[in-house]
Amino acid sequence: MSQPTDFEKHIKRQLLRLSHLLGYPTESIALRDYIAALSTAGNEQATTRVIDRLVGEELERCPPAATIRRIAYELREGQQERQNSCHFCGGNGTITVWKLVTYVGKSFKIKHTEIIQADTARSLAERIAETPLGDDQQQVLSAAMECSCRKTMVGA
Repeated sequence: MSQPTDFEKHIKRQLLRLSHLLGYPTESIALRDYIAALSTAGNEQATTRVIDRLVGEELERCPPAATIRRIAYELREGQQERQNSCHFCGGNGTITVWKLVTYVGKSFKIKHTEIIQADTARSLAERIAETPLGDDQQQVLSAAMECSCRKTMVGA
């Protein structure tokens, strides 16, 4: 049998937060159902939010696995709606950034990178092409970067 992943360990730790409630599953088959239900949240932060919501309700009985699964889906849908309505990326999850990359001499070993504003990227690239400065080579490059809407919000 394989070792549990960090995500599975996290799920079990989160479920233990419900262990004081009446009806907490003690049979391994029932516990596996709870683990599967909580895993639908998708990641560690989301599983924590599911259990936080349940703990915040001051329950006396452990909710059924179906309730845990429903809450996980609700939270995922809410996150997806926030991502789809993002005014930065339009819901695709990535944004274009422009970077000024400085190389060591004429090699392709990167010495320094910095993000620059999109409106100055073209003029800076033209200026570098016309009059290179110093011994180090520079280029203006575009890159795709994960939008902040895709990064899980812990408090969401």
